[in-house]
Amino acid sequence: MVWGTDRTNKDNGLAGIWKGLSAVKDDARLHGYYIYYETITNFVGVKKKIDNQIAVLNTYFNCKKIIVPREKKNIIRSVMWRLPFGSFGRKYEEVFDEIQEADFVYVRLVPVDRRFLGFIKKLRSRFPHCRILLEIATYPYQNELLSDFTMLPFFFKDFIYRRKLVKYIDRIVTFSDDSYIWKIPTIHIRNGVLVDKLSPVTNDKKDDVIVLLAVASFQKIHGYERCIKGLGEYYRKGGHRRIELHFVGNGAEVEKYKELIRSYQLEPYAFFYGLQTGEKLEAIYNKADIGLGELGVFKRKLQKVSSLKTPEYLSKGLPVIVGFEEETFKIEPTRYVCEFPNDDSSIDMDRIVKFYDEIYKGKMSRKEIHEEIRAYARRMVDLHELMQPVVDYILQN
Repeated sequence: MVWGTDRTNKDNGLAGIWKGLSAVKDDARLHGYYIYYETITNFVGVKKKIDNQIAVLNTYFNCKKIIVPREKKNIIRSVMWRLPFGSFGRKYEEVFDEIQEADFVYVRLVPVDRRFLGFIKKLRSRFPHCRILLEIATYPYQNELLSDFTMLPFFFKDFIYRRKLVKYIDRIVTFSDDSYIWKIPTIHIRNGVLVDKLSPVTNDKKDDVIVLLAVASFQKIHGYERCIKGLGEYYRKGGHRRIELHFVGNGAEVEKYKELIRSYQLEPYAFFYGLQTGEKLEAIYNKADIGLGELGVFKRKLQKVSSLKTPEYLSKGLPVIVGFEEETFKIEPTRYVCEFPNDDSSIDMDRIVKFYDEIYKGKMSRKEIHEEIRAYARRMVDLHELMQPVVDYILQN
């Protein structure tokens, strides 16, 4: 079932009209659900993104969050899930206890297996007139499944079952440029944040130390070993500017980074804070000059992604370093981004020094720089703007 034609141009005025009606009683609004899945690992950035998306949807609709519980894992269940007709342990049936009536359902994708397909099929059967949207955070995503041999059974199941989703899904929400995925029309959005919920950095320092900040869950895709290698090579070649690497967060790559730092004897230039929130996180942000975006996208065999971290750095008023093609900077170029090749080459610290000097050694004050970057962020990475095509689609008659 496919609903009409895709109208994603925000100039069509649908959302603007709805804003004018935002004061109406709750029961006059459309009702929807945002469904995602309980995970073992708590990815703070992903949780923020989900909460922000729900906040935007609640500007226009009554949108309730539903988390699909995860079944307890043990060796027997883990094996059963991977058998040909097995499915990952998620309690989809509990979702229907929370859904009363639905005008729309927004579902985050997981690898498609028999139970996931059955869940989507039941949604369509129970609520035949609601619009079902499926968000795919990374597409194509096959390389993620193939990167871990234990996920190989899910790769084959996904390949088989996803082809049947066209019967039940109305739109796929994607960060890719594809017009159709699995024969389903797409709605194109980008990752973003609620800019004005983030306070700007207040760094007015006068010294010449260059502080590069990475706030992340430190997975392979972050690729910050490129920075460590680049900094080691910079000092071996006689570089004299002090450049510091500040890492905030936990993750699988942290020990790898620490070992690499020891091998390059960079201990005086690298700082690890672990997971931080609130005032402690703000204090670290206020030390920073430049934010480190993702530098390991090539590991997924992708040319571009829609990053979660880049919008956050921009919203804080920080220039950014990225190692991939970021669509935002193609739409509206800015002097506040330094792009590096999407490969495993070391980050050239001489370029970083030049980038820093061009930004901070001009006539503008640091406060003016931060404000200019945040103005760019409001135009380009604010979720109220970026989620507009989804809102407009749901509002279609």
